[in-house]
Amino acid sequence: MLDINTLLFTGGVSIIIALVQVCKRWVKDDALYPVLAMFFGIIINVTIGRRAGIDLTTNIYAGVIAGLLACGIYSVSGTGNLPKGR
Repeated sequence: MLDINTLLFTGGVSIIIALVQVCKRWVKDDALYPVLAMFFGIIINVTIGRRAGIDLTTNIYAGVIAGLLACGIYSVSGTGNLPKGR
């Protein structure tokens, strides 16, 4: 069954990617992009999750995972190099 944690986790990924893209205008160091993504993921999940009555620790974990997932999705889709089968 689909719960609110799953919706927060997956729904915020596209927003995180967009926010990091906006911040690329001011942040030039590539090593800071995953940190920014995790920061935005935590902020989004804590803000929405607290309104839904979800535990703070769960929101922080979901935010970190959503931020790292956003980095992974962008790095794979940004290069256009998907893994090829044998």
